[in-house]
Amino acid sequence: MSKYSEYIKYSLRFFIITEEKFFKSLKFALLNTGSWSRRDLIKFKNETMSYIIIGFMAGTLNAAFGIGGGMVLAPAFVRMGLSRHEAHACSVCVILPICILSTFLFVKEGFVRISDALIFSLYGLIGAFIGALFFKKINPNILRNIFALFSIWAGIRLILR
Repeated sequence: MSKYSEYIKYSLRFFIITEEKFFKSLKFALLNTGSWSRRDLIKFKNETMSYIIIGFMAGTLNAAFGIGGGMVLAPAFVRMGLSRHEAHACSVCVILPICILSTFLFVKEGFVRISDALIFSLYGLIGAFIGALFFKKINPNILRNIFALFSIWAGIRLILR
């Protein structure tokens, strides 16, 4: 078993134990104040667990496959009631720290040629600036269709390789 799989195993075990203790303490505190009902507490726990699971999936998929923000977070945010524009912008903000951590780990392990990464990053930043300027002018339905087409295109490319 690799050191990463051991780390993940112990992290998950710690998370599950910590999560159980957290919700037991929270339940005791909120129910005793009288401001929350059991139904409110169950809804809160389910929403919190959804955030944790979706965030965990996005981070794992981002580090392992280079996807996460658009494929996991944006649709999840839309299901939570955000507009398409808000969901897209929020997923970009959430994925930033995930990408920073992944980048650090990949550089540390020697998987990144810094010279190549810097060239693509420069032009990627220029493209991001231009894309952000046009972003608010795009109709949400067109935005959804563009996202769907890119998802299909990426899936087909992966299958054919």
